[in-house]
Amino acid sequence: MTQVSTNEAVEVFDGGWLSLNEAMPPLRVIVARHRAPESGKKVSVGKCIGEWVYEVFITTLPTDGFLVEDVLNLYHGRGAFEVVLADEDVEEDPDRWCSYTECGQELWQITCQWVWNLRLALGQEMQTDTLREIEWAAAKEAPSVFVAAENTPEEYGPWQWARPFGGATGRLGAESFTLQDNGMLRCPAGASLWLSEVRA
Repeated sequence: MTQVSTNEAVEVFDGGWLSLNEAMPPLRVIVARHRAPESGKKVSVGKCIGEWVYEVFITTLPTDGFLVEDVLNLYHGRGAFEVVLADEDVEEDPDRWCSYTECGQELWQITCQWVWNLRLALGQEMQTDTLREIEWAAAKEAPSVFVAAENTPEEYGPWQWARPFGGATGRLGAESFTLQDNGMLRCPAGASLWLSEVRA
């Protein structure tokens, strides 16, 4: 994958699941590595081994829903937020011990966080950058609905008896046979005929 911020190729490896103890859920281990920077540059994130810088990520996200690239994208997507928290730690130092009681120390941390949030809010108010607005296009008219004309079904006439085959003399037509109640036909000679075969 490629980091969006640095446009640097990163190799990622799924290390499988790691079970520490029964009280904790299984943890998924992901290892990412990229080329080490030029000599003399300090590596701020990761561990430099040889020509590679390695980073280890621990997550509980399932493998069937999150690829290793997805996990790293989630991590790098919050990079700006982590920078803000790092600035807060440097400028405010909320972890320093400045009280002899637990409640006093907790009050210090809450006050420190409140002051930091107030500074960010006031700084935002001082910036005159206008917010971007979205100009929506006018709605298009719905297209006209055309109803297709349905073809009138073809109507057939009443049943008719078949004529003698080929019009040959000496052969009887269908009208010469009488349909009986039992479904059989009676020929002019008085014999009964029944259905024995159907051909297409």
